[in-house]
Amino acid sequence: MENGIKQNKNTDRLVILLLAASAVFLTFLTCPFSPIYRYNFEPDEICYQIMSLGWLKGKIPYRDLFDHKGPLTYVIYSLGLLLTGKNTLGILFVFSAINIGSFILVYKTMRLCFPENKSIVGTTLILSLFFAAKNPLFASGTKPDHFILLVLLISEYLYVRGIKEYRKKINALSSSETEKKESSKQKVSPVVFGKRDMFLIGLCCGAVFMIKMNVCIYFLTFIGFYFLWLLYRKEGKAFFWSCGLFLSGIVLVCLPFFIYYSLNGALSDLIYAYFTFNIKYAGKGGIHLFLSRPYIEMHNQYTIVLLFVVLAGASLCYYLSGKNDKTQRLVTLLCGVPVYAMIAFPETFAYTFVLLLPLYLWGTAIFSDLLVSFLPEKITRIAPVVMAIFIVGNFTVYQLLLLPSIPKEKTEYEAAMKTYYDSHPDATCLYFTNLCDGFHYSYSTALPDFRFFFMPREGTSDMYSEQIGYVRAGIPDVIAFFRTPDVDEAFMEKMDTFFSEGGYHLYFDDFDDSQYYIYVRNE
Repeated sequence: MENGIKQNKNTDRLVILLLAASAVFLTFLTCPFSPIYRYNFEPDEICYQIMSLGWLKGKIPYRDLFDHKGPLTYVIYSLGLLLTGKNTLGILFVFSAINIGSFILVYKTMRLCFPENKSIVGTTLILSLFFAAKNPLFASGTKPDHFILLVLLISEYLYVRGIKEYRKKINALSSSETEKKESSKQKVSPVVFGKRDMFLIGLCCGAVFMIKMNVCIYFLTFIGFYFLWLLYRKEGKAFFWSCGLFLSGIVLVCLPFFIYYSLNGALSDLIYAYFTFNIKYAGKGGIHLFLSRPYIEMHNQYTIVLLFVVLAGASLCYYLSGKNDKTQRLVTLLCGVPVYAMIAFPETFAYTFVLLLPLYLWGTAIFSDLLVSFLPEKITRIAPVVMAIFIVGNFTVYQLLLLPSIPKEKTEYEAAMKTYYDSHPDATCLYFTNLCDGFHYSYSTALPDFRFFFMPREGTSDMYSEQIGYVRAGIPDVIAFFRTPDVDEAFMEKMDTFFSEGGYHLYFDDFDDSQYYIYVRNE
C-alpha cells in the first residue's frame, strides 16, 4: 500500500515537471516577446506593451494613453517590464510562470477525482487540442486571458477540493456503525467551503473583474449555486459570512485601482474606457453560434465544437454508465450551465475560448475515465506520451518552419521602416483609424505623446476626430494607414492631400502586400 502511494506521488511529480517544461517551451514558441522573433507581431500585445511602458514612465492608462482592457492587465505587463529593466523579455518570463501554473492546475484538478493514469490521458488530450494547429486556441500565451485562466483554475481547484472533502465527511459518517441509523445530512454541516477558501475565491473573482468583467459569469454560476445551497439548508449565518468574505476578496483587488485613479483625477477616464466603452463594444457584436464566427480560423471552430461535444457527450455517457460519484455529477452539471452562454459569446476571437478550459477539462476527464476503462493499461501509459511528443513536434515545425509568425526574411515594408527607425529611434507612430499592427513600436524606443495611438475596433466619432487633430497639428512622426478593400483611389487622393496639409509625405506604400501606407513628417 505504501509503495503504491509512493509510486503515485513520484508519477505526479514527474507529470508536473513535464507539464512545467511544456508550458515554458510552448510559451516560448508562441510569445511575440520571445527572442526568436524580430518584433512584436500581435496587435493586442502591442497595445498592452505601450500602455504598461507608458504607466512606468508616468502616464496614466486611459487618461494619457487609451486602451479598453482592465487595469490589472497593465500591472501584469508592467511587472514583466520591471523584471528585465523594461526589456520586453520579462513579459515572456511572467507569462511562462502563469502558464506553468495553468498547465499544472489542469492536472491537479483532475487528480482530485481521478487516478493518475486517467488524469494524464485527460490532461494530454485537452492540452493537445489547444495546440493542435498553427494559430492555436492557446494563441500567443501572453494575453490577459491567460492570467484569467490561471485564477479561474485556482478557483475551480478550491471549489472541487471543497466538494470532495465535504463528500468524504458524509461518506465517513455514513460508514460509521454508530451512526448508520441516522442521516448523514443531519450530522454533517452543509458548509462546504472554509473562510480562507471563500476569501481566496473572492480574490480570484476580483482579479477577473479588473481584466474582463464579463468572465465573472463563472463565479455567478459556481458560487451562486453554493449561496443558494446555504439558503436552502437554512444556514443564514454561513451564508452571510461566505458572501462577506467573497465580496471582501473582490473589494480588496478592485478598491486600490479606484483609489489610485481618484487620487490622479482620472476616475472618469477609467469608468469610460473600461465600463462604458466595453459595454457598448460588447453590444455591437451580435450572437455567433458555433461555425458562424467571423474572426476564428475554421480549424479552431471545429476544435471548439469538438470540445463542446466531448463535454456534453461524455457527461451524458457518464450518467448512463451508472457511476455513483455525486461529486463528478455535481461539477459536470454546474459546468454545463455557463458553457453554452460562453460559446454563444458576442463576436469573439479564438483565444477567448482558452477561458473555457476549466469547463472543457471535466468533459475531457470524464471521457478519459470512460475511455481508459476499455483500454489495456499499457496503452494508456504509452498513448499520452506519443500524443504529447507528436503534438509538440508538429506544432514546433509549423511555428518555426512551415508557417512562422513573422517572415524569415524582412519584407520591403519592414526593411524600409527599419532604415527609418535606425535614423529616427525616438519617432512616434500613429495607427491612423487602424488597430495596432506591425513592428513600429518594436523598432522605435519612443512612447506616443497622444492618447489614441490606435483606433479600437468599435472606435467612436470623438476618437476619430481626435486622431484627425493630431495629424493636423503634425504631432506624430509616423502615420501608419491601412487601406481596406473599400477605399478607392479617389478617397486615397483625398487622404494624401490631408496628410500633405498636415506636413507629411508618403514614405512607403506596400499596396501589393498588406496595403499599409506609411506617411512620415517632413524634416
